[in-house]
Amino acid sequence: MTRSLQFRLSAWLCALVLLIAIIGGFIAFKTAFHEANELQDGQLKQLAALVTPRSLAVMQRETLADVPGADFESKLVIQTLDENSPLTLSANLTDGLQYAYVDGLRWRLVVKTLESGTRVAVGQKTMGRDEIARNSGLATVIPFASLLVVLIFTQS
Repeated sequence: MTRSLQFRLSAWLCALVLLIAIIGGFIAFKTAFHEANELQDGQLKQLAALVTPRSLAVMQRETLADVPGADFESKLVIQTLDENSPLTLSANLTDGLQYAYVDGLRWRLVVKTLESGTRVAVGQKTMGRDEIARNSGLATVIPFASLLVVLIFTQS
């Protein structure tokens, strides 16, 4: 049984729409994921800019406190780079934004040297950060998926 020209054109059009939706969805997801991580990096940098020798003790203590309603995985930590800190961080970390592994978990850190010479790290587990970025990316892709389903069913 030979297929009609209209059926073949519809099949090719559906395949083309599917391909474009997959490529567009992938690009949208990666872009949204990247932007969400950049936003969170900016927040870490801003918080690190607020750390001063006078505010350090209070900020360290408050980040260790249990905050009602806060997601444990997105918790921020502010600490000095010494042996008495909750996270065991290498004292030779360079100043600036970076990744570090602590007890097998990946962290995103901003390291800063204060005027007093004290070295401070402001950080967050990447697990929580990536979840936020992933959710942002998926929210961007959902319209692509919806459009794809509608287009395929209207072409069939």
